[in-house]
Amino acid sequence: MVVSEKIIIWADDIIVDGLGYSITGEIASSNGIYILDKENITIKNMTISFFRIPIVLDGVNISTIQDNIISCHAAMGGCETLALSNSNFNNITNNEIGGSSSATTGMSLEHSSNNLINNNNLSNIFGLNSMYGLILLYSDNNNLTNNTINDNSAAFGDVTGLTISYSNNNSLLNNQINSNDYVGISLDNSYDNILRNNTLTDNGEYQMILSGDSENNTIQNLTLADDLTITLAGKNINVNLSPSINSFPTGWYNFSKNFAEITNNTELNYYALVSFRYNETSMDAQSINESSLSVWGLEDDGTWLQRNSTVNKSANILSMDDGDGVTPWPPIGGFAISPIGITGNVINDGITGLATWCQSNPNPDLQSCVNSGCPVGYTCNTRIGCHTTSCTCTGSSYVCLSNCGGGECIPLGLSIFAPLGQLNVTPVSGGGTTAKCGDGSCNGDETCSTCPGDCGLCYTCGNKICESTKGETLENCPSDCCATEGQIIIGDEQKCCSPLTSIRNRVPGLSGCVDPINLANICINCGNGVCGTGENICNCPSDCINVTVQWAPKNL
Repeated sequence: MVVSEKIIIWADDIIVDGLGYSITGEIASSNGIYILDKENITIKNMTISFFRIPIVLDGVNISTIQDNIISCHAAMGGCETLALSNSNFNNITNNEIGGSSSATTGMSLEHSSNNLINNNNLSNIFGLNSMYGLILLYSDNNNLTNNTINDNSAAFGDVTGLTISYSNNNSLLNNQINSNDYVGISLDNSYDNILRNNTLTDNGEYQMILSGDSENNTIQNLTLADDLTITLAGKNINVNLSPSINSFPTGWYNFSKNFAEITNNTELNYYALVSFRYNETSMDAQSINESSLSVWGLEDDGTWLQRNSTVNKSANILSMDDGDGVTPWPPIGGFAISPIGITGNVINDGITGLATWCQSNPNPDLQSCVNSGCPVGYTCNTRIGCHTTSCTCTGSSYVCLSNCGGGECIPLGLSIFAPLGQLNVTPVSGGGTTAKCGDGSCNGDETCSTCPGDCGLCYTCGNKICESTKGETLENCPSDCCATEGQIIIGDEQKCCSPLTSIRNRVPGLSGCVDPINLANICINCGNGVCGTGENICNCPSDCINVTVQWAPKNL
């Protein structure tokens, strides 16, 4: 269907199901579907193209944009594919957004909060000038999960895959952001955002830029290309991807290059701080020796120097404030730029002592031990030898790794580096059961907050969004989720999805219609002329009057 004017939705509780049909704009200067100050609107199963803005949500709440194919076009100037303004608690899911020309934005959220942006593909969008694949502007508490933002480009400007500007407390989980012309992710003047399990590869010049006054953002489990950079260009710090392999002490380069150095901006004076904070809930007295955690810095002359750092056991925080141009690195498990990749693998009941790891050529200044402290058959020279069992020297326990070859073991605290996955701990005699984040089982003290990989992502009951991908259901959160057609509901809290109606689930019996034993209701679409799912002659005779009924037989 070709339309010359925008389609305006004037009422609440409307479902527009395109059933796979297309809407095409007659002129590229108009908007497509325009919704103003409405609630509970659904737009689904449509192909919408050749509009300047195909879908506009302005002051729209608790609505769904789902399973659509959307592209924009502008004869002059730029176009946006999907725009939300002052719109909250909406669900934007499973949309294909791409193939646009002269675009400035694939999807934009402005002054819009508590929205779920899930499993959308914003790719192959082309613009003449600078462009954003997806941008959040003055928008808080949004959840962006499992989206793909790939291969977006512009003829004459820069392209950023995902931009968060003046927006706080957003969650970006499991997104793929690759091959965009300029930057993968940009955070500008934004606080307290969580970026976890995102992949950034082959973006033009930078994988990620944090600029302006962006503070207290958490970036974990980030997968990066080796040859591109993360940059913090704010007032305090400048961050890039890890220095070249040759900058590391021998034997410390065999972990992934998912690291970033934090270097003080050279234009600032000594009192401008480089602030580093690592927060891991598994840092407790029964996991690892927290007091032994420390930060090491790479000096200008290429040598490594241990830096002053503070461990707050009660708050589970390792922090460092320094401003003299060193490069602070994270402790085991990761920090605000990128983790080593073994976060949560030290949550063991009944464990004290030291975690240890190997390096092939230890520094001669490392701690030494004496032969008298080792079991018969083992020797300790100036450094502990790497064996298959532990040996105790000068009161410190060392656990040697089976895969360290001819290397040697060093105690925790001499360095914060560990090869990926090569962390060991010394169990106490009679220690309890081990619970590891990443073992596929949600047990022990693991929760959706401390280990989403095992326990699933946390959903927020009460935000009017049914986050089914996170395990939220009608049963565990009836205020957010509704029952679908044919689904039984019990109690006053459970509701039917619009436009379904809750009706007593009467069924054909021995000699007529009977009520269910549990007096349950069923959600059906009674009154549409179709004897649909869950409907029968007893609960919806107007739709099922012409349907042959098999009445329950009498007992023989």
